[in-house]
Amino acid sequence: MRKILITGATSMIGVALVEYLLAQDCEVTGLVRPHSEHISRLPKHANLRIVEYELASILQLSEFLEHNYDIMYHLAWANTGADRDKDVLGQIENIRLSLDALELCSRIGCNTFVGAGSQAEFGPKTHGPIGRNSSEEPVTAYGICKSSAGKLVLSRGAELGIRCFWPRIFSIFGPYDRGSSLISHTIQCLKQDKTLQLTKGTQIWDYLYVIDSAKALYLIGEKGIVGKKYCIGSGIGRPLHEYIDFIRSQIKSTSEIRFGDIPFDENSVMYLIADIEELMEDTGFSPDYTFERGIKDMLEKKH
Repeated sequence: MRKILITGATSMIGVALVEYLLAQDCEVTGLVRPHSEHISRLPKHANLRIVEYELASILQLSEFLEHNYDIMYHLAWANTGADRDKDVLGQIENIRLSLDALELCSRIGCNTFVGAGSQAEFGPKTHGPIGRNSSEEPVTAYGICKSSAGKLVLSRGAELGIRCFWPRIFSIFGPYDRGSSLISHTIQCLKQDKTLQLTKGTQIWDYLYVIDSAKALYLIGEKGIVGKKYCIGSGIGRPLHEYIDFIRSQIKSTSEIRFGDIPFDENSVMYLIADIEELMEDTGFSPDYTFERGIKDMLEKKH
């Protein structure tokens, strides 16, 4: 039985990854903040152990964690809300915490470390797909710090002899997503029959259901090739207004959707499609969920 360690276990992706790993008959240890209000998101399962810890003190866990883990997934990242770029020092601190997580991985004898990068590391693009051949030009504090953390983790991991991966995660949706995300905000407004003010919705975006993101992370940990710059997405881009229109069709809301009320600005992301070719070739990944199936599944679950 594979033994897996996960930080950020109560996040949207963390919960999906825990559930996916348990379904693969893995033994999982989920690291969560003390007294987290989100612990109830995690399933009750004989193969799931929950350990409470302060992220800033993660290295202390090496004193009592077993030394027989196969893979460590580091998903924890403080300050990920809508105002994340206003807290530059908080974002910088995440770089140190990522290196601490890698050091913990080394101390407990785990030979594979999978972090959680972001599409924000590439910066705005106007064409694509975005991935292995794309330049990295982050423009936000979040993107710059994710990029810096990834580079340092991969460099330090090589020194420690650890298989390290820093996949760039694109737009993921699903249960437990933050309320400020476009999909979650749209669902909440439509359920309450509130007017929804949006841009023209002509941006071309790539959305992946959270269960498929967990599948991708699992496969990278198991089959990934060191040195590859994997991107996690669906690989399919559609205008944003098509996603919004489908959600409304499922909720049957009377809300007025006002496309074009919000103007584009210099920071608007107009094109966002992940290049998943290497991920598919190396690991056998392919999404199981269309956007439509993912939305239906999401609406059926508590949100």
